Parts: sequence; structure tokens; C-alpha cells
Amino acid sequence: MRNAIVSIVYGDDLTYYNGAKFSLISFLSNTPKENWPKVFILTEKPEFFSDLPFTVYPISPEQKAEWTCGGKYHFRIKNRGLRYIIDLIPSEVDKLLFFDADTHFKSNSVELFELIDDKKAVLFYPETNIYNVSTKSEYGKLKGKKISITDCSNYEVSPSSTMWNSGVIGVTRSMMNNVDYADDLILGMMHLDCQAHTIEQFALSEALAKDFELSPAREYVNDYSTSGQKNWARIVLQQFFDENGDKPFETQVQLAKEISFKRPLSEVIRGHIYKKKKKLRKLFGLKEE
Repeated sequence: MRNAIVSIVYGDDLTYYNGAKFSLISFLSNTPKENWPKVFILTEKPEFFSDLPFTVYPISPEQKAEWTCGGKYHFRIKNRGLRYIIDLIPSEVDKLLFFDADTHFKSNSVELFELIDDKKAVLFYPETNIYNVSTKSEYGKLKGKKISITDCSNYEVSPSSTMWNSGVIGVTRSMMNNVDYADDLILGMMHLDCQAHTIEQFALSEALAKDFELSPAREYVNDYSTSGQKNWARIVLQQFFDENGDKPFETQVQLAKEISFKRPLSEVIRGHIYKKKKKLRKLFGLKEE
């Protein structure tokens, strides 16, 4: 058993939990059963996953407080949770695939594990060259500044510094030192008062790119990232589990193949109208409806 999926789920939003559960089922639905990886879940609500054939570990209030720096940066949980769980899972697990709750998978998703090896890591896709961002942006605060690392080295943004989306993360057990390096960067960026909500993924991008080649997962994964897509996904997910949540797990896995998150035209139009109204209310200083 070399391959494993890790899911980290916290907070109180039911859609987030339903999304995490469905993303796991979706991955398995596109994978031959004999190749199913082991699934490990780290969560604040372990009871939500108790009916599934996964290994579930709880996140305690103390851990959440520590990992979020007392609530100052919640996304640090992804880094610290990943590092924490590697010490809990069987030592023969070598390749780990993590993905966010708003992902679902294409028919070739099983190939993601083939992209991961001792020289290659996987992230969702490259987003922005941070070196070229405006000096007025949150990331602009990092330019020309040095961040001290635990190994006594220093980090500084360079012309090649690119932030990758971390909605999908593929690493090996041997990359955990780089995950720790990324946490040093997170804390250093916070110390420099960088308040971008994406510092977790930028830090991981830089930490992995330091020693490994990065491969994109985009062609294997779908997601629903916009507010309109998320609102529609909330409906789709709730309906799926209302209708199928009591069915055998393998039946749920098969039925997941039939689910589409594509919004009907009427829903797309409604979303555009809502956005225009929101912009107009902001323009004229009106309160939200």
C-alpha cells in the first residue's frame, strides 16, 4: 500500500463536509477498485465520516488553535495537518494525494499518483508570478525582505517565485522537510504582515519548487471555485446525499459518476444578475439585501 489520499476538513459549513466526502467518492469512482488508495481523514467532526470505510482522525480544539496561530490564519491547518498525519499513517504509505473539498475528478484521475515520485511533486496549477505583483498588494510587502528559516538559511522572493493553486497536493513522505520549510515561510510572511489569504499555497509552492519539479493536476481534476458555482454545488451535493447517503458505499461510488456540477443556463443568468446588483449596491453605498 504505497498510495493514500489525505483529506483535512474543519469548520462548521455542511457544504464543506459534503464536498469533502463527495470528492473522495468521486476519486474512487474513477479508479478500479483493486487500485483504490487508502483514505485518511483529519477532521473536527469525525462523526460525519463514521459511515464510510475510511480511517478518521480528530482535530482537537487545542490543535486547531495551535495550527491556526490562535485563529489568525486558518489555512495553515492544511500545512500542519498534512505534516501531523504523516506520523499517524502506516510507514509503507509513500505517496500522498490531498485535495480541497470543492474538487471532483475526471476519468483519468488515477493517473495523478503516477505523476508523484522522489523528484516530482504535484500542485493544482500555476496561478501568479509573485515577483511581478504590484508593490501595493499584500505580496508586495515581501519584496526585498528576508525570511529566516529553521535551518538557518534565509528566503527571499525571486524572479521565478510562482504561486501554484494548492487545491490539489501530491507529495511523497520524503518531502515532509519541505512541508516544514513551507510552514517557516507562512510564519515569516505573517511576521511581515502579509495578509493575503493564499500565503499557505504560495509558501508550499516555493518550498516544493526549491528541490522538486512541479507537475500540474489541472487536466485530471474539476472544481467549482466561483461563488455561483459553489451555490449550485451546495444544491447538487445535498440532493446526492439526501437520495443516496443511506445506500451501500460501493453504490454511492458508482452513482457519483452520474453527477454533474454544470449549472443550468437559468442558474448562470441568475448569478450574473446577482453580481451586477451587488456591484450597483456597492457603487451607490446601499446595504446588501
